[in-house]
Amino acid sequence: RNQCRSAFKGKYKLPPPQPRKEYRSFSEIPKEFIQAQASTFKAQADQQKNLLVLHSTEGSRNNGAVGTGRYFALPTAKGAAHYTVDDKKIVQSVREEFKAHHANGRNDNSIGIEHCGSAEFCKEEWLDDYSINQLHMSAWLAADICYRWKIPPIYLTPEEVNNRKPGICAHNDVTVGTGRGSHWDPGPNFPYEHYINMVRQFLKTYGQFIVTGK
Repeated sequence: RNQCRSAFKGKYKLPPPQPRKEYRSFSEIPKEFIQAQASTFKAQADQQKNLLVLHSTEGSRNNGAVGTGRYFALPTAKGAAHYTVDDKKIVQSVREEFKAHHANGRNDNSIGIEHCGSAEFCKEEWLDDYSINQLHMSAWLAADICYRWKIPPIYLTPEEVNNRKPGICAHNDVTVGTGRGSHWDPGPNFPYEHYINMVRQFLKTYGQFIVTGK
């Protein structure tokens, strides 16, 4: 990681660079559905969702969202998130209303979004061309989910996650808040503030102005 920081030093400054293709609505983004293995989720269509959990796949970016979706579909898969995003498309693996096994301790009330990357990424890797494009699409997805499920676009602390406050968090916040599991993705260098700001910006196109969650 020190080599990473050295190689990217001074290359990016805030605000982060713009995506290759700037989508004007969620409907414009390419999407695909790859059904996850049945053991990775539980059908419970009456479950209310009030938490959006951000993940990183921890695999090679070369596999992309489709590769992760195919992995979730394997008979050996132990878990699955509802969505995976790469720099070109969004792949859905589990219906939102179903309980996906993606964040131990808060699977029942949450929707999970995987990003092709690693918790060990340095800041510059989360702001390279690939990441900027996937984060742009992911923020549109998050805005659409927040709008439909009435989830406020606020970033939660681990304590708030444990208290089941509605909002957005990292898998690490579920781990720390509930004391269950060991996952710390998508890592401390994920651009959380930039991501939440994009979600709020995109929500304005829906006429949705939930900000505080109060």
